Amino acid sequence: YSNSWWDYFSELDYVTEVTAPEAVTVVSGDELKPVFTLKYRSGKTREVKPFDTDVYTEITGNIAYCEECGTIRACGHGHAEITVKRDGKAGRMTIKIK
Repeated sequence: YSNSWWDYFSELDYVTEVTAPEAVTVVSGDELKPVFTLKYRSGKTREVKPFDTDVYTEITGNIAYCEECGTIRACGHGHAEITVKRDGKAGRMTIKIK
């Protein structure tokens, strides 16, 4: 028995949680390849990288994304954040750049 009538008409498997990597400290010029974990309603999990086609990614601060090599490079000093969103859920990684 389900309290949601959608369960009887459709198989909706949406993201219930986005888990971000731990906060990291890097030196300016370092490259990162962070992986975020999507947890679905059904219980399955899947790993995605920022800018994968089925997630929305926001970058703030002193970092740049290299589309050609799929990495994120720390530039300058300070702080940066990478946020990955899917189905109204978000995971955020904080980066301290030395």
